[in-house]
Amino acid sequence: VDVGGESTRPGAEPVPVDEEIERVVPTVEAIQSVPAVADGDVLVSIDTRKPAVAAAALDAGADLINDVTGLSDPEMREVVADAGCPVVVMHSLDAPVDPTNDPEYDDAVDDVIGALRERLALAETAGIDRDKVIVDPGLGFDTSSAEAFELIDRVGEFAALDCPVLIGHSHKSMYGAIG
Repeated sequence: VDVGGESTRPGAEPVPVDEEIERVVPTVEAIQSVPAVADGDVLVSIDTRKPAVAAAALDAGADLINDVTGLSDPEMREVVADAGCPVVVMHSLDAPVDPTNDPEYDDAVDDVIGALRERLALAETAGIDRDKVIVDPGLGFDTSSAEAFELIDRVGEFAALDCPVLIGHSHKSMYGAIG
């Protein structure tokens, strides 16, 4: 179960740290009372780009961190390393998404894999155990619909990163491109 208190959709307004904590901590605590979650059969992730929010959610019982900025903040890397928890490292150039940003990729899959390699190096340097890292190609974050479908089509190539791969595909505008 992925819990988030701030949208990263294009044009979304940032949420102050204290407000985001007020949104997610009670939710994580409530989810922890569900028997399947309490028994460890279901994991709870905190979807945030803010280290203080991640730390508060972990204290409330979250099991892993889902960082849409790919651990760009050194403090987030420290939170993850100190907690020893699993982390989703997503590829994104902007979070929230900047609709005016239109990056050009030579090859979207190769370029995203390269960017994730850099994030993995940052994680390892910070003391994050590689076995705890899950990579996310970041569908809809700085990729066109065609590029997002190419990421899905070539997802097997992400095995080169030697990490599990998470594909966050729900509510993506890319599906509107299907005729």
